[in-house]
Amino acid sequence: VWHDAFEMDRMAKINYIVEHHREHPESKIQIHVCWSSDTGENCCTCEKCCRTMTGFLISGEDPKKFGFLHGEDALERIYQYIALRYDNLAAYTSWQFMQQDLRRRWDSLAHLPYRDKLKWMLDFDFAHPEENECRRKYRATWKYKQKIVDMFPRLYGVYIRLRGYRFE
Repeated sequence: VWHDAFEMDRMAKINYIVEHHREHPESKIQIHVCWSSDTGENCCTCEKCCRTMTGFLISGEDPKKFGFLHGEDALERIYQYIALRYDNLAAYTSWQFMQQDLRRRWDSLAHLPYRDKLKWMLDFDFAHPEENECRRKYRATWKYKQKIVDMFPRLYGVYIRLRGYRFE
């Protein structure tokens, strides 16, 4: 087995792919990173898809060009999932590399309409996610939401279907 570009972190790989695409705009590049999808496509909801889509956004490119058929609310879903709910500390290391890249590029992304939706990443403490104020507020209200969900589980199921996406 040959693991190409093993020495590069995820952001470096994404930047390499973006540069190649900019130099060869006619090329069609489909990236598959998802472990959650059974169809062979990216689900755009798991942590790995969220991380890769965010990397493309930080690089100034639309993830749809690379095989991520996300909805218009993708950035809000990523924030809800990663900043508020995700609990795998090992994966946060990759987010720290992306955060560094975002900080370096922040001013150059000013022309992009979605830049403000990435602002949470600038100050988020990926080394200690539980200590972030946004997460503390979310956890404080979640216990009340959970009581309502427990009281009305069928209604919550309808809500999930209407919402159109899910994170588990």
